[in-house]
Amino acid sequence: MGAGKDKAQAVSNVLPQAGEYTPERLQELQKNTIRLGGAKPVLPVESKPPPAEPLVILKGVLKPVLHEDGESSVLVSSSNELPVVPPEDGVDAVMEAAFGGVNGLIPDAAAIAAAKAQRERKRIAHSAPDYIPVGSSSDADFRSRIRDAPEVVSKKDEPVSSDDEAEEVRGRLTFIGHKDNGKKAGVFDFVENVEEEDEEKMWEEEQLKKGVGKRVEDPSSRGVPLLPGGAYGQVPSRPLVAHPTFTLDQQAESAMLALQQGLKRLQESHAKTQSDLYSVEQNLTSSAASITMLEEKFSSAGKKYIYMQQLRDFVSTLCAFLQAKSPLIEELEEHMQKLHEERADAVFQRRILDGADEKVQLDSAIEAAMAVLTRGGSIQTASAHASSATQAAAAAALNDIAPELDEFGRDTSLQKRMEMKSRASARKRRISRVLAKTSSEECSSDESDNEMAFGSGRDETLETAERIFSDASEEYSQLEMVKNRLTEWHREYPAAYTDAYVSLSAPAIFAPFVRLELLKWDPLRDSAGFESMKWHSLLCEYDDSDLVPSLVERVALPLLHHYIGHCWDRLSTTQTRNAVAAVQEISVYVPATSDAFIDLVALVRSRIAAAVSEVEVPTWSAQLTTAVEQAAEIAEYRFRLSIKLLRNIGLWKNVLSLSKLNQLGLEELLNGRILPHLRVLAPEDAVARTETVLVALHGTWISSGVKDMCPELGAFIQHVISLGRTLEKLKKRDVAALAQAVRKMLLSLNQHEKARELARVFQLKEPAVS
Repeated sequence: MGAGKDKAQAVSNVLPQAGEYTPERLQELQKNTIRLGGAKPVLPVESKPPPAEPLVILKGVLKPVLHEDGESSVLVSSSNELPVVPPEDGVDAVMEAAFGGVNGLIPDAAAIAAAKAQRERKRIAHSAPDYIPVGSSSDADFRSRIRDAPEVVSKKDEPVSSDDEAEEVRGRLTFIGHKDNGKKAGVFDFVENVEEEDEEKMWEEEQLKKGVGKRVEDPSSRGVPLLPGGAYGQVPSRPLVAHPTFTLDQQAESAMLALQQGLKRLQESHAKTQSDLYSVEQNLTSSAASITMLEEKFSSAGKKYIYMQQLRDFVSTLCAFLQAKSPLIEELEEHMQKLHEERADAVFQRRILDGADEKVQLDSAIEAAMAVLTRGGSIQTASAHASSATQAAAAAALNDIAPELDEFGRDTSLQKRMEMKSRASARKRRISRVLAKTSSEECSSDESDNEMAFGSGRDETLETAERIFSDASEEYSQLEMVKNRLTEWHREYPAAYTDAYVSLSAPAIFAPFVRLELLKWDPLRDSAGFESMKWHSLLCEYDDSDLVPSLVERVALPLLHHYIGHCWDRLSTTQTRNAVAAVQEISVYVPATSDAFIDLVALVRSRIAAAVSEVEVPTWSAQLTTAVEQAAEIAEYRFRLSIKLLRNIGLWKNVLSLSKLNQLGLEELLNGRILPHLRVLAPEDAVARTETVLVALHGTWISSGVKDMCPELGAFIQHVISLGRTLEKLKKRDVAALAQAVRKMLLSLNQHEKARELARVFQLKEPAVS
């Protein structure tokens, strides 16, 4: 028997193809495998006996555990790696197990055959595939195979009980427990009994890993489990996995590689640290700069606050000061305008009175002379009657002035008689002075006898204007100081200057100073412009380019509008030239689309139209002018005044439109008033005065090199042609000079054919035409 045992032990060294059934693997199988036994069994009621424990048969090495009664029970090893299945026992062990473990009894032939058959089944079971078939067949087919397991037949064809074979099949393939109320137990239900122990052991191992740094393994779990009483033969343990060994060069290379990697990581960390340090330094520098900037801003804000407070006091005081002085400045301005109006009105009133005196005397003389000439009387008789009528009219005019006594008993009408005589003598002097001028020379306008009164009043007004700011310090009374203060504000704090809208308020601040200086401005008698004034030279340097144009539009333009509307003598060439220059200078600063400028131009046009309507050029015949004393002188005097007006109208060619100039100068004045006078004159006087008209037309309506004449000159051209025809009818050699003058006028009017005809008639030498 001993030899048999040794032989059995030697044969059992072959390790079976057993699987590994750890609790973790079983849990994984339970998670991924279809449950063959249905749902988990329900715990039995207390009244019923507890169900029998399910029989679990596992493949692989099982470690026997000895009980107190000497019997062994197979449990699942708690080691991660289960030991291999112990080798099969010898015949003695089989027989001992067959006879209930009673040693010393010899089994019979049937027992030996049964033992061999059992051993064969176990061998076949160990060599079966290590998996649980799922999905290949239904649970019912699988259970039927278990129930219908065939009986094992021995080598001698002896039937063996199928109970052992069925039990072996169940142990190899299924983990099905007993049925309870028609419900089957699951495959992995037994794992729940050991989960808590496994989890506790795993937790202990994890704590050891944390403390020691590596897993502490139970050395007893690596060896072969102890078997009681030599029940199993010695089973060789699974060989440990051998770790690969490295040579010294490989270890050095590995160490060098590790050092290089560590150096690389260190360099990267150093570079990142350097970058962070640079960023910190930059932030520190920026913070320091921000602190410095904020300190500077704080200091500048303090200075700005102090400056703004001082500036606020200055501006408020200045505004209050100017507001108090504005009524005085307006009063001085009105007084100066009144002086200019009085001087101009003196001229206008004297001119009206002269016209009235002339009309009274001339009308009576003309009526008397015409009465004589109509009856066929001679020119001498007509002249005598005209002279008598003139004296009678003058005496009647003096007698018509009734005596007027004042509170002191003085006759005030005597002053009127003396003024009438004075006007008559002054009128004779003016007429003689005007007639003494040649046609090409400029005729001076009437001068007022009240120039001395105007001069004294003007000087007093200007002296008062110089004292109006004397009660204030220079900081507020001097234009230059105020301008420098506002310029400093704009230069130091431009944003605050803009936010305060100073550019809109500056004209109102500087306007009183400009108005005071413009009291000296006489745009009709003084040709000096704004550039010669102090306020213009100071404020042109101001940072705001719109300041001077705004002041010109607000202050200077209304003054010029008043002077042109009330003081402009339309018959004065000097005043007209100065007025044209002033309007053109205003147009440099004020746009032509401005309402104020449009009103100014409209005022000029209306004043010229009024002057044209006031002109009266006599149409007396040559006999009347010969018979009536001073009739010829007065007619020529009025003709000269109309020519001055025509020339003055032409000076506005750069201000008024050409259509307005043609309407006022040609249609209304030339064709309506001058041509009728020229048609009634004798040929000699007609040619001379026509030449005067032609000279006045040059530069505005007639220019050299311009062939096309405006249609309004058609009547004047026909008048010149008619003069040539009149001279042709005379056919006298003494009119050759007049014919030559007419031919030149025709050439100036681009009437070359008419000029050649006139030259052929009078045998005049034609000049070479270029």
